[in-house]
Amino acid sequence: MKNYRLLFTLKGYDYPVLLELLNKSEKRVIKTEQIHSSIVFHCQSNRHKSKDFTIKADGIISKDCNSIIRTIHADCLPIYFLDIQNDVFALIHSGWQGTLNQIARHTLNDMVRYYKLNLEDIQVVIGPGIDFDNYQVGSEIYQKFRSKWNLDLKFFKADQEKDKYKLDLKQANKELLVQSGIPSKNIFISNLSTYDSPDLFHSYRRDGNSAGRMAAFIYKVRSNP
Repeated sequence: MKNYRLLFTLKGYDYPVLLELLNKSEKRVIKTEQIHSSIVFHCQSNRHKSKDFTIKADGIISKDCNSIIRTIHADCLPIYFLDIQNDVFALIHSGWQGTLNQIARHTLNDMVRYYKLNLEDIQVVIGPGIDFDNYQVGSEIYQKFRSKWNLDLKFFKADQEKDKYKLDLKQANKELLVQSGIPSKNIFISNLSTYDSPDLFHSYRRDGNSAGRMAAFIYKVRSNP
């Protein structure tokens, strides 16, 4: 997207080398210590000057062109938010818990409230994550969504014999974003599956505790580096 970079790493990436490619010497990296929450941190350019730091949250919003936002993933979705006109950007980590607690909606609400944005100007990219066919959850998770969401849960598919449900995280977040006021045409969804792409991605559901992690990044490109 114009003046911005949205990245998602592959297996075996070299973090120090990647930071050099991102012109790290000119920026700071804000990292999340993720806790599967709906907590979103607001990064202001007048705080934590020039130093990298980590915040216990599952999302970060920024208007600071000197910052790179980073989250980590191993099936859960990276969701990027960007208002190019007003130079406000955000990145969140959303698994089933973050999705249940509507972290995408909280992020949008905070962006609009703090920076006086119009929802029509915000573009959203839902990055690689686990696919519908390979993400099975228990009936108790379905019941949590049913009690908390005021939406038709079309992104669940029941397997009555096993008392399980398949959950489409990408579609769930798209429906939440549309209900929150983002035009459908402003939402872009990757069709890449972390589970089904063992040569490209780690997957916790596929590999268990031995799974590594991918990193997602969003940052503004300097016009005069």
